[in-house]
Amino acid sequence: MRKIVAAVVFIFFLITQGAFAQTTPSEIPAEWFAALPKNSNVRLSPDGEHFLIVSFIDGTRYVIITPMGGKPLMAIPPYKDFSISWANWANNEIILINMSGEKEAHSAFGKITVNRTISYNINGGKPKDIAKPARVKGTRNQKRTYMANYSLILDWMYEDPDHILLMIDEDGTDAALEVRKVNVKTGNYTLEMDFYGPVQRWMTDQQNAIRFGRGMERKNQSADGEVVVMYYSNPETGAFDKHEQHPSSGFSVRAFFEDPRFAYTIDENDSGYKVLYKFDMVNWEPVETIFEVENYNVGSLIEDQFTDQPIGITYIDEGGSKIHYFDPFFAKIHRMMNKALPGSEITINSYDQAKNLFVIHATSDIEPGAYYLFNYSTKNLAFMEGAYEGLDPRLMSPMQEISYEARDGLIIPGYLTIPLGSDGKNLPTVVLPHGGPEVRDYWGYDFLPQFFASRGYAVFQPNFRGSGGYSKDFADAGRKQWGLKMQDDVTDGALWMIEQGIADPSRMCIMGWSYGGYVALTAAFNTPDLYQCSISVNGVSDLPAILYQDSNFIGAASYWKRHIGEDKEILKQNSAIHNIDKIRMPVLVIANRDDPTVDYKQSTSFVKKMKKAGKSVRYFEIKEGGHSALEGVGRAVILKEAEKFLARYIGGGS
Repeated sequence: MRKIVAAVVFIFFLITQGAFAQTTPSEIPAEWFAALPKNSNVRLSPDGEHFLIVSFIDGTRYVIITPMGGKPLMAIPPYKDFSISWANWANNEIILINMSGEKEAHSAFGKITVNRTISYNINGGKPKDIAKPARVKGTRNQKRTYMANYSLILDWMYEDPDHILLMIDEDGTDAALEVRKVNVKTGNYTLEMDFYGPVQRWMTDQQNAIRFGRGMERKNQSADGEVVVMYYSNPETGAFDKHEQHPSSGFSVRAFFEDPRFAYTIDENDSGYKVLYKFDMVNWEPVETIFEVENYNVGSLIEDQFTDQPIGITYIDEGGSKIHYFDPFFAKIHRMMNKALPGSEITINSYDQAKNLFVIHATSDIEPGAYYLFNYSTKNLAFMEGAYEGLDPRLMSPMQEISYEARDGLIIPGYLTIPLGSDGKNLPTVVLPHGGPEVRDYWGYDFLPQFFASRGYAVFQPNFRGSGGYSKDFADAGRKQWGLKMQDDVTDGALWMIEQGIADPSRMCIMGWSYGGYVALTAAFNTPDLYQCSISVNGVSDLPAILYQDSNFIGAASYWKRHIGEDKEILKQNSAIHNIDKIRMPVLVIANRDDPTVDYKQSTSFVKKMKKAGKSVRYFEIKEGGHSALEGVGRAVILKEAEKFLARYIGGGS
């Protein structure tokens, strides 16, 4: 391990939030909006004596280890050709670091993403790869090579600080996971669970016993030919009970009570909203509603990081992310932080085993992220680090929730970001539908609308039907509605913006990423007179091709058939590549060549046909970053190209 380079300035407790050079939003460089977090993943050691933080140094993620109140002890770099995903303390001396990268495997698999779980002792010694991949035998003319694998911590087992339970795809098939009990100091392990049916995820109970497994099994090639299979280790019989459900079911097991007969589960209630239940796993039935939110879904269960005892649950309403704590002590800490940092969304990021020191993460619509250290004994709250460099919250534009009525009467929620200092009238506007599509936009910091607002554009983000986070009925209303009612919702929102006097009808562009890119391309032929331009990032242009390309992946084929349908003629009617002749507006297409979700050829084929037809199209390709463009350089390219394109066709107001 090498010491941190002298050029890196990392000053604990001395960084202030006021050190910003820019005086107007338009002066903030695109690179600053595009950058990934400078600082993230702040974790306290169990004894509270050290903390670690994942930090970008010269474009590379390092794990920085710092004694509490002292200077940085070390900076741990990633392995060659790998990048650091996350890090956490296994005990007071050992940290585990997850790294991922692309590697060549057997020729049948090509280049694939692999990850490694690396054990580091902060007191010295060689790092150890504790999730070693399998070795696969090649053909006669091929060398023996390592196969792909991934690993995931199943249980940190803090009551046994020398061991963890590790799930690993040992043979690279993703058909089933084995579970190892690994010594974090030596890397040695014992096998706790080998192949047991098509399980892709295991779950332990509060006694660290392997209690539940979940996977997917294909029974035939029809749209409904795949089922979710679940295996529950019945404490009364010692055997695994098998249960099946349809892939569209909202039921999921999240954690166990102290008595492993009962589990915390999430399922839809009679109104179609997701609710947290106490569930009898032996009789396979709910016995009590633990928590529900009127008109919204519950989200993720929060567990005590040392005991695995559930202590709270998240949910999202129109005001942003929320947390409801069951545990009175954590609820008290959360109330104190909300009072100390008003207007922020508060997350208790990490804490010591004594529950005295707490790392607090605060965000808002204008605050991209800040870390604080709270000492419960002294009630002192101290600023630690900002998540991003150079982004002054005072120069960000507030986000406001809105709603409007679609043409069939359905109420569509959404968000509007008006440029800072603007009167909000007759503005050049970017309509920005989200990806997914079964996710949603929500109140909080988002680099895309903030960047466009800094350049003088109003930004409109509709949560069209089919978006997640609302009722089952709202989600189901989007089934097989790609290019149809889902598209109409976005169109109706753009018209609402004009009716409200917010958007200048002669200066409006639509832009989207992933599914949002599909919406932007579809708008180019579906409503050619509504917008002046269209921008697609990693978007879908050919629905029949998506259906064909994913037909061999478990879960993917049935998902697409359920959500976009199987009628190829209808799919063609709602695909931009089959409607080139109807497109009259200029189109900008940006694609990541290494996108594993939407093949970049969805973009290149569309661009080729556009050029052949003499249409106005510009194409820009990014080499790395994947579907979400998880590289700051790639994101900066997207922002800069979009900025030039928008300035040319609708002109910013900055």
